[in-house]
Amino acid sequence: FLYVRELKSNNNSASIDDSIFLVQYDLMPNEPKKIEDTRVIIDKFSLDDDISNGSLELAPDGKIYFLRNDGAEYISTIDNPDMPALKCDYQINSVYLKGRLLNDDSHLPIVITELPRYVDFGSDTVLCYTDSLVLRPIVIPNDEIKWSDNSSADTLLVRSSGEYYVTITNGSEVVSDTIFVEIIGKENLIHFSDSTFCDSIHLTLSFAASAAQDYKWSSGSSSADAIFNDEGVHWVQFKDTHGCLQNDTFSLSIKTTPTQLRISDTAVCELDSVIIQASPAKYQYWYHLNRYSEKPIFYSSGLYGVLLGKEPCQVHDTLRLELITGDSCLSFFEVPSAFSPNNDNLNDVFYPVFQNAEISNMQIFNRWGECVFESDSKILGWDGKFKNSNCPVGIYLVRIEYLQKEEYSMKPRYYLGSVLLTR
Repeated sequence: FLYVRELKSNNNSASIDDSIFLVQYDLMPNEPKKIEDTRVIIDKFSLDDDISNGSLELAPDGKIYFLRNDGAEYISTIDNPDMPALKCDYQINSVYLKGRLLNDDSHLPIVITELPRYVDFGSDTVLCYTDSLVLRPIVIPNDEIKWSDNSSADTLLVRSSGEYYVTITNGSEVVSDTIFVEIIGKENLIHFSDSTFCDSIHLTLSFAASAAQDYKWSSGSSSADAIFNDEGVHWVQFKDTHGCLQNDTFSLSIKTTPTQLRISDTAVCELDSVIIQASPAKYQYWYHLNRYSEKPIFYSSGLYGVLLGKEPCQVHDTLRLELITGDSCLSFFEVPSAFSPNNDNLNDVFYPVFQNAEISNMQIFNRWGECVFESDSKILGWDGKFKNSNCPVGIYLVRIEYLQKEEYSMKPRYYLGSVLLTR
């Protein structure tokens, strides 16, 4: 790349609107017009900046040094002259001359070689915790660098409070400097916690008076308050009391509050123990078991407490359970072998006799395999008719699907037999 100074004038004589530019050209294209198209302005000067005696000099450290004017207190540098456009890393005030004003017949190479070596990080400084500082001394060949953390790189990245120093040795010449950096803002961190809500969200988040400024919320609000009604990941951006930019993200989620127990106080037949599917809730904390259980076991009569769901969406409920014994706990299913539908109110309807069982489906077939009756009713039996007409006397096939209680649950059972219809 080529770096040159150019004067741009509005007319043939210098005027107040004239400017001097430091520009970069890419010399890779072979045609002058294409080279002209690569022109990039690196810096702009007014005629008040007398740079007529200034020069662009490539130093042994690979940087280009540039004197802006004869009375300059700083030397500008192009730290990466082989990089295009602004990536060349142009530093306006790069080398401090420590009050040495150059005379009119000074030239930059003399300044570079005759000026004593030094390192100057400037005054101690304060940074926001989100910012960082790069300490970058001028380095020439054969320099031996030692930082306060014993590293030896050309630069040091500062992200925490403390005292930082560098010592540069080159032969018998030793230069050093120290700077104290204070990081502020961490003590003022504002953090909104992730939250879970039951069934719906209506949340207002607020900053205390004078706690921050320049708010921007994911909800679109730009005030100190914001209202949220939707679950998901939300964010806020603001400046704290130090003027430091802060960001925070937080998650809002919704859980459904479980319904209460789906069974009421009840009495069940006592076996060695009883298991009850008391609720569809996934999490059921039963106090008598001292643990979560979807199918709690009960060993005696009593009042049992339960927490349904998990925090914060829990519901407390109780179940009074009575374990009973005796004939009422027996389970049986019996099918009559005959019935007489003659309207004498004695054995007029065919229906099984059972306890602790229930019919799922019952079908009656005649001798030709025709279904003359079918029902899934728990109370409706066959009155001996088919299509409102009396069926003839005879034997009929019976098929029944039913559930019968066995130990802790209802088990599916099947019956296939016959019944005699008489009149």
